[in-house]
Amino acid sequence: MNKGWLDQSLAKKYAYAYSPSKAQALLASIGYHKKNGQLIGPNGNKLTFTLECPTGWTDYIQDMSIIQKELGNLGIKVITETPSVATDYNDVETGHYPVALVYGWTESNPYYVYDYIMSSAESASVGQATTFNANSERFNNPTANKLIAELAATTNVAKEHQIVDQLEQSRSAFLRCRLSAWCQVRLGTNTRPIITWVGQPLATPKLIRN
Repeated sequence: MNKGWLDQSLAKKYAYAYSPSKAQALLASIGYHKKNGQLIGPNGNKLTFTLECPTGWTDYIQDMSIIQKELGNLGIKVITETPSVATDYNDVETGHYPVALVYGWTESNPYYVYDYIMSSAESASVGQATTFNANSERFNNPTANKLIAELAATTNVAKEHQIVDQLEQSRSAFLRCRLSAWCQVRLGTNTRPIITWVGQPLATPKLIRN
């Protein structure tokens, strides 16, 4: 997201930076601990998940290896899979995946990004297909839906920024990966935040309507 649309108070509040030690401390604060190198949750279960991307996508596969190694250092076991492109697309579109690396958006303004990844109108029930990569996390939040509708309706620039600031508070938690929006994480409930890696904008966003 272009910095002109970023709520600087949120940037200062969270100020995320790469820190395995802080990640370990945060996990410990919510009841996770390591045993024989494996992270164990408060319920006694090992923390593990499957991560997929299409076969042949060599840059994505390399990223999966990096994610697998980095999370492995924290004690989180990541199982990687590379199904066929058709299978992977079907998994993402129908919601049958725990974590998937997919391509993202380089839209001209924030409205299209938020509408695409957060609007329940872009989603579907698990088992039914969405447009590929369009709210395939099944995120459903009435407040976000209302704000997106308001953003589409207004031409007042100040109000547009106010709405985007509010969406940033109810939206996905974004981690940066240069030049690409590379990851979707579907959590246990469809009203909780989702986590994604988001890239740099190719142009300064400005609200443009069809």
